[in-house]
Amino acid sequence: MLLIFPLIILPSIVAYVAVRLRAKKSTGTIASVSVVVLGLILAEVEFFNFIKNFLSLKIASLATVGLIVLEICLRVKEKLTLKRNLIDSDYVKNLGQDFVREHDAYYASLKYDVDFNAYCLENNIEPRQINIDNESRFTANQPSEPCSKIFILGGSTVFNAQVPNSHTIASLLQSELRENGRNYSVINFGKSGATSINRIEFIKNQKTLCRGDTVILYFGINDACINKKDFKFKSNPIHLVLVALNMVKNLLGKYLFTLEQLPRFSKFGTKYAVKKYINEEVVVAIRSFSNNCETLGVKFVAVLQPSAYSCRGLNRIESRYLNQFANSPKRALQVANRIIIEELCDDHYFVNGLMVFDDAEDAVFTDWCHTTKYGNLVLSKFFFDELMKLNYLRG
Repeated sequence: MLLIFPLIILPSIVAYVAVRLRAKKSTGTIASVSVVVLGLILAEVEFFNFIKNFLSLKIASLATVGLIVLEICLRVKEKLTLKRNLIDSDYVKNLGQDFVREHDAYYASLKYDVDFNAYCLENNIEPRQINIDNESRFTANQPSEPCSKIFILGGSTVFNAQVPNSHTIASLLQSELRENGRNYSVINFGKSGATSINRIEFIKNQKTLCRGDTVILYFGINDACINKKDFKFKSNPIHLVLVALNMVKNLLGKYLFTLEQLPRFSKFGTKYAVKKYINEEVVVAIRSFSNNCETLGVKFVAVLQPSAYSCRGLNRIESRYLNQFANSPKRALQVANRIIIEELCDDHYFVNGLMVFDDAEDAVFTDWCHTTKYGNLVLSKFFFDELMKLNYLRG
């Protein structure tokens, strides 16, 4: 601001003296005006630079104050939020060494792509709490003479190696049915990593469906995460940068609530890949299977499954846990769930189960998607209620 006056006055004085000493009046006038105009231009530039710097300082100051206020508000909100633990990462360990041994054997059989029973036999393990026969996990409390069968299709969340046989969704639904006088046999056709299309094709090839049977497709997670297999950030420099940015965000987010609220950087093309797969394959397969069930006289219900990413009321430790994964499924799940709901919401067999754990009073997950006994108990009651609403169960 102080340079404005020298820029106007000094050039004018210099021009005036020069004219009086050596030049004609007309020439001096032109020179004087020219120098004054130049001085005004320079003054205007300097003035706008001053305004710009002043505003930048103001904006920066306001932004800083705003971030501080936001940080304080988030911390206060965290203190006032009802604390509940939806994720118990030590759940499996607390079930005892015998169960942990079978649990580890199951995942080892998946890793080495060998039959679970063969792996147990080879390693002198006698499975008592995780039993598989004819690609179906054992369901407890089955009736001797059921009127019909209820098949539950899904991935590892249906197989549920995180709990013993008697605590799976299938076993707890079986107990719920018997308590309410419904004589059905529940079959657990969950398979780790299986998509909706895989399970639909599987049960069609089994040729076990009979008139009066019911099929529950518990789906969504594996369908959304199908393109995660293509995420090879170690060999892709762009994805490596995204992973690094997420790691920095997670590190700083431990100390700043504000940064923790920011969305993660997701892999390029995730939205397009998920949208294409869900629209062109998953939705088409589910609708086709529904028509097939109607032809066979089989009842069908498709339940969109929840995950920890779809639950409300997570505490800060759980939120941080969910954000730690280099290849987070959060974005893919958001896209897939939105499309599935938009496409299937008007179909009579579709049930949105994303909010089923919103009122949970105890831990429902062992990680971001696999459920505890309590979580399965909530789900089994939810399944029973939905089957009753659809009038699928006979007395």
